[in-house]
Amino acid sequence: MPYCVHCGVEMAPSEKSCPLCQTLVQDPACPWTPPESMPYPERVEEVFKHIDLRYGRSLAVLVLLIPALVVLAVNLLSSGSITWSLYVIGALVCVYCWFLVPLFYRFRRPYAYIAIDFITLALYLLLIARMTGGRAWYMGIALPVLAAMVILVQLVILAIRRLEWQPLERAAVVCLLVAGFLVAIDAIADLYTGQVFLNWSVYAGLPLLVLAGVFLVLEKKRGLKDAIKKRLFV
Repeated sequence: MPYCVHCGVEMAPSEKSCPLCQTLVQDPACPWTPPESMPYPERVEEVFKHIDLRYGRSLAVLVLLIPALVVLAVNLLSSGSITWSLYVIGALVCVYCWFLVPLFYRFRRPYAYIAIDFITLALYLLLIARMTGGRAWYMGIALPVLAAMVILVQLVILAIRRLEWQPLERAAVVCLLVAGFLVAIDAIADLYTGQVFLNWSVYAGLPLLVLAGVFLVLEKKRGLKDAIKKRLFV
């Protein structure tokens, strides 16, 4: 079996070029001849094009509806009212929105999925707060933290999708965003307890700021960047 001289991947005798890095095969002892059939398809077919999304959505709803109705019936028969079954039903709704919506629904941009996930989680926590009488922690901690998280995730995705930025520049921006998120979480917790004093977020954010600075310096110093890449065989 021949091996690629560039990346070392093992190839079939019918290969004219490496399927991984496209390096041409140069083996005088084993000249290439066109095979009757290629060992792999010439084009990659998208599996989701062959899936009936409407049928998949209906089936997913049916699968989740069965346990929801079962726990609802058990709750009514055991206590005569709807109480704890709402926790299970809310969790099933979260499972549908978090895992099945991205699978069966197509949006042009990923921001819609993030918004749906966080709105679902916010409503589920609101349900728990109303059933347990914990409106204070919901408005003071849960909702502000969720808002900070959705802003962080949206900004991180936006930074990663900025292809005109270099990879190290995007990594530096992500580090800065995470550092800002930690400070926001610390401030939210302090406001909830009535003691506004940033403490742990400073120690957690400083290394991220230093790391962001290192990424930016490496991006500017192309010679140092290339030397590190050679050392790491990248």
